[in-house]
Amino acid sequence: MKNLITIIVISAACLLVQQYLPWWTALIVIALFSALMKIKPSKASLFGSFILGTMWLFYAMYLNFTNNGIIANRIGELFKGLSPAQLISFTGFLGVLMGGLSGLTGSLFVKAMIKGK
Repeated sequence: MKNLITIIVISAACLLVQQYLPWWTALIVIALFSALMKIKPSKASLFGSFILGTMWLFYAMYLNFTNNGIIANRIGELFKGLSPAQLISFTGFLGVLMGGLSGLTGSLFVKAMIKGK
């Protein structure tokens, strides 16, 4: 139950921040929450991966469906014929990778500061 509440709180904060600020602010939010909540590094990495990966995947799907895939087709042509599905999955993969690394960074930062005292 505690893990679900943690995921919901971090997800809500990331969604709120990404509405008004640049894309990379979600990484800072995940790192800060991982540090402030003192989440273990393995859990912080999993939480960050899950949260940012799903958020970016669903947002990329939403954008693709709202413009009937026009932008994804044009971007795919720039990248030598990638399909919209490949671009959307790559966006989700980048979210998983960066979310996991930001959660891990926040968690390990706290461990380093505690050991430094």
